[in-house]
Amino acid sequence: MFVLRSREYGGYTMCWDGYYTGETYRFQHEKYAVCDTDIDKAKKYTSLKRAENAAERMLGTIANYVFDVEEFKE
Repeated sequence: MFVLRSREYGGYTMCWDGYYTGETYRFQHEKYAVCDTDIDKAKKYTSLKRAENAAERMLGTIANYVFDVEEFKE
């Protein structure tokens, strides 16, 4: 399993090293990812390729983060 770990983007962020929960919200026409520092709340991806594709798709659409793929071991 794989998760997306956030990195600060653009000098502002809601949590420094959190994990993408699979949720987003909109504020003033910008799309923001919801992250949590608890890895158990993170959205899990079944393959590395799915996680990479998700991180790539969000690169231009999420205003507050850039994501790295990280392996999750239960």
